[in-house]
Amino acid sequence: MKAPSIEFTFNMLGPLSPWLRSALYNYVYFPNHNNWEEIYSILISNKHTVWQAVLAVDPTFPNSISMNSDGETRWSRIPSSELLIKAISNAVFKKELYELS
Repeated sequence: MKAPSIEFTFNMLGPLSPWLRSALYNYVYFPNHNNWEEIYSILISNKHTVWQAVLAVDPTFPNSISMNSDGETRWSRIPSSELLIKAISNAVFKKELYELS
C-alpha cells in the first residue's frame, strides 16, 4: 500500500525524522493497537497530531480514550490503513482541518 503523503509530514522543526516516518509506515502496513499507541500523538503538520487528522476526516472516530484497570489506554477502535493515509494526506496537503474544541 502506498502512502506518499507520509514523506511530506512535518512539524515545527521541519520534516519528520526518519524514525517517526518509519513508525507511520509501520502502522500503514501493520495497523494494530500497539502501533496506534506509537503514532497517535505524532505532530504531522504545524498544529495537528495524527489523531486530530483522523478526526478531521472521520468525526465518528473516538475523541477520547479510556484506561483499563491496569492504567493502560484502550481505544474503542483504531483507524484502518486507508483512513490513516487519507487523514495524513488531508493534513499535509490541505490548508484547513476540522479544529478540535
